[in-house]
Amino acid sequence: MAKKIRQIGAFLIVLILVVAIWALVFVHSTTVESVKKVCVVAQNENEALVSWKSSSKMDGYNVYYCKDVENPEWECQQVVQGSSDYVAITNLDTCSNYRFCVLGIKYINETVYESESYTQVELFIPPQKQQITACYSHDQGAVSLVWMSDPNANGYEINYSSSEDMSSPITIDVNDSAVNNYNLSGLEVGSKIYFTVNSYCLNGEEKVVGERSDVKSITVSDKIFMNKDIDPKKPVIALTFDDGPSYKGVTTRILDLIEQYNVRATFFMIGENAKGNKKNVRRMVDLGCELGNHTLNHKRYGKNVQPSDISECSNIIYEITGTFPTAFRSTGGNTTDVIRAQCTAENMPLYYWTVDTEDWKNHDANQIYQTVINNVKDGDIVLMHDIYPSTAQAVEWLIPELINKGYQLVTVSELVTVKSGNPPIAGEQYLSATHIKNNTH
Repeated sequence: MAKKIRQIGAFLIVLILVVAIWALVFVHSTTVESVKKVCVVAQNENEALVSWKSSSKMDGYNVYYCKDVENPEWECQQVVQGSSDYVAITNLDTCSNYRFCVLGIKYINETVYESESYTQVELFIPPQKQQITACYSHDQGAVSLVWMSDPNANGYEINYSSSEDMSSPITIDVNDSAVNNYNLSGLEVGSKIYFTVNSYCLNGEEKVVGERSDVKSITVSDKIFMNKDIDPKKPVIALTFDDGPSYKGVTTRILDLIEQYNVRATFFMIGENAKGNKKNVRRMVDLGCELGNHTLNHKRYGKNVQPSDISECSNIIYEITGTFPTAFRSTGGNTTDVIRAQCTAENMPLYYWTVDTEDWKNHDANQIYQTVINNVKDGDIVLMHDIYPSTAQAVEWLIPELINKGYQLVTVSELVTVKSGNPPIAGEQYLSATHIKNNTH
């Protein structure tokens, strides 16, 4: 009996040892070592590159990150390849602190085990590279800048210099992220000034400066006066043309007539059309016509028009002519506070019309001609489109007849200036030379 008890006891001891050894082995096999040499760097805009030392003992990695706030919400990006040693975390907020950590993972019996110890690393995402959306000089010794809004920034720095390499620049601090435009005055007329803009934000007490915009240049203008050949005692009207320049020769025909009769008009251009018809855009300037903005591609109307639809069209016209448009007409005539705010920022008045030829609807040269002749009066703005051959034919009849009736054919800016005695006001919409109405739909 005693022998049997000793045998059972020995068996139990062996069993306990086996279980203990198995438990030690299992615990060791499920223990995931910490990941070494974790670091993080900013990579492009809104992106961080997290790297670490890879290990053959890992089946993959979980990369956790969160904003450094009081109650962080951790997000995880899994990297399942065991040999990987980096991952890009995208769509991060600029001007924000983030914390990152990397945990190794193992798969055992369909269960995932992670590193129990880890090191957190921190990174501050700087402001994104700035972009100047408009740069123009419409008044004596003055330049206006418009740049991309950065809601995450604390402010902006304007840097300007008389040297193209931006040596010894003067810096202006605009410490309000909601402001995206600035007017400089007292500059030397005829001088060429170079500009950059950058956003900045605060990380604690440290000022973090974003990458500067590409350099923009502008020649400082003299004050724009009404042309001396306009007699304020005689009636004036403004012929305006939308949606061009035309690829069908219509704009060319109209410009030929403008040159022949030594008159002027205003062309509200679609940016994409202007890009494909640069010769006629430059010719408009040579003939003293006014360059107007009619959005980038005419695809959005009213409340759907974005500031970029306007600024991108302005930039295209500037790239072609070296000057920004000085007038804007809303697509379909639909005007909003957003549109007016952008036009104010770009120093552009808006223009509606008093005589609508409806040339887009009737395509009848005689009807277009009769509509103008029977309805136009001193101070009116006439709406046409330089994309229809019938319109070009009507203009061929209209210009000499209007001149015979004593009308002076001028640009919209000249029209307002001669009739009101003051230059047009940016952001205000003119139905005629003296009638402002901003709520057209």
